[in-house]
Amino acid sequence: MKLVGAGLTYLSTLIFCLFLVIYLTKTVKYWNQVKTEFHHSVKSNFFPTISISLLLLSIAYSSINQTVAYFMWLIGTILRFVFLIRILIYRFIFL
Repeated sequence: MKLVGAGLTYLSTLIFCLFLVIYLTKTVKYWNQVKTEFHHSVKSNFFPTISISLLLLSIAYSSINQTVAYFMWLIGTILRFVFLIRILIYRFIFL
């Protein structure tokens, strides 16, 4: 049963990395469009899903590899905080 969980964790990580590469490619190719999405009142709320995904993956990795889980948690927490501050500042200043 532990093997199935590890396999699903690796599959989830692969899918996350695939979406991350696709979105990073979009960011490089269409910078102005991504910048517009980042400042959009609704679309900007989807950017924090990257940090939430890292936090959820860190939970999955906690029983597989503590070091990987810790670094995923650390990066996810920092990104979550940055996105939180950005969204709150945008809400109070621009709306």
